Amino acid sequence: MFMAACVSDKSVDGRGSGDYKAEITSFGFYAEDNAGVLVLDYEGEITGRDIVVALPESVDKTQLKARFTVSDGDIVSVGDEIFESGSTVYDYSSPVDMLVSDSESKYAQVFSVNITKPVNKVWTHVGTLKAEENEFTRSDFKMKLNPVDQLPYLVYCVTETASDEDKLAFAKWDGSEFVRIGEEAFSTEVGGAVDLEFDTKGTPFVLYADRGASVSNAPTVMTYDGSAWKVVGTSGFIPYAVNTSHGALAVDATGRIVVVTTGNGRNTEYYRLATLSSYSGSGWTSGVIPNRPTTYTSTYYQKARRFGESVYIGVANVGTGGFYSLYKWTNGSVSTLVESGLTNSSATNWNDLAIDFADDGTMYFLSSQQVDGAYLFQVYTYKDGEDSAPRPFGASVPTTRFGAHTMALDRDGVPYIVYTLGSSGARYLQVVSYDREQRKWLDPVTVDVDNEIASEGLFIAFDDENVGYLGAMGYVKPYEFRLYKLLEVESDTE
Repeated sequence: MFMAACVSDKSVDGRGSGDYKAEITSFGFYAEDNAGVLVLDYEGEITGRDIVVALPESVDKTQLKARFTVSDGDIVSVGDEIFESGSTVYDYSSPVDMLVSDSESKYAQVFSVNITKPVNKVWTHVGTLKAEENEFTRSDFKMKLNPVDQLPYLVYCVTETASDEDKLAFAKWDGSEFVRIGEEAFSTEVGGAVDLEFDTKGTPFVLYADRGASVSNAPTVMTYDGSAWKVVGTSGFIPYAVNTSHGALAVDATGRIVVVTTGNGRNTEYYRLATLSSYSGSGWTSGVIPNRPTTYTSTYYQKARRFGESVYIGVANVGTGGFYSLYKWTNGSVSTLVESGLTNSSATNWNDLAIDFADDGTMYFLSSQQVDGAYLFQVYTYKDGEDSAPRPFGASVPTTRFGAHTMALDRDGVPYIVYTLGSSGARYLQVVSYDREQRKWLDPVTVDVDNEIASEGLFIAFDDENVGYLGAMGYVKPYEFRLYKLLEVESDTE
């Protein structure tokens, strides 16, 4: 649609003897102007008098502020309302005709703003870390994004030459290939419970159950100082063995290290209890998480995530009324957020968990639970200081079994669940995301049907530019690790 009011010395394109103009020269929706609505910037494409901006489906298009530039002296209006760049709130869920008027000549043109969906994105295999003969010893791994360079880093287990000892190796995806960092097989012998985290400066820390400690399978944390790996404090800092299946590591905003484990040494004070350890530079302190019900007989699937000034801890409990629990650690103090919750009241079995945060501090919690014989994923939301109890987010997501699974939010706040589907002979890598406009989970997408890549461990994360990464380690020897990236593809529509 075109509308124009012209004076005699103006041409159709808005230029005349006085070289007056009435036009929008740039247009977009920016996170700085739209706090709580956008976390990224979205620039419009201007073709003639048509402006197109691609926005994710999850964005509330009824409460947007547009930032634009116009020719000198131009006024922008919609109906009787004058628009101010970066400040006027308007509903862009339908096409919007913006009248641009030159204040001197009174020449005017209409620019039409249309919101479209972004181009299709597909999880695409971009790199592989292959094992040499007898190199990878386990199909478990941990991968995290470095907060400084925004690239994925991987810690995994290898054999040291001809010995049978499992040790840790560390590699970085540099955008085109995996590059090993530091010496190969840098740790003492690994019993399991591996986790990886970075501090705010991008320094990596690795947790593992240390078979080489004075007490076998006591926990050890190591860090890389830019030239070599070294032990943080003392190795085996708890003088008891820990459960080798799970362990969690986080680093708070000040650099204090937090470790959550389950004691595995019989006849010890930590046996099967959720144990929290911290290191502030002078030494390790450890103790059981306080005020937990005595009906919990065991603790598994620990997770720890930094947000703001605190570390948030999730655990799965076995015992009467166990279910999941959430705790907050701040400067050495622990508080209980949720006890005996985050699951369906009819659940008879529950499994691994995952935690991620939206930019506004809302926690998204992925639980896996068996209800009336059905295997279900359920996401809950919880905001510390505002919510009295977790709230289910969307419907449950059915699956056929409890294999490896995890969850992450993209920069637009869209949750993604990644999991394996199928039996031990044919495990497929699946991803399901949530459509906020339709308020439902979309159909699962099969990432890789190669059953040699169906994972015992999984990774998914989105960087600050909303680039998605997914990682999976195979379970068939010789093990190999595959990295996928969420890449744009051409639309199938003409």
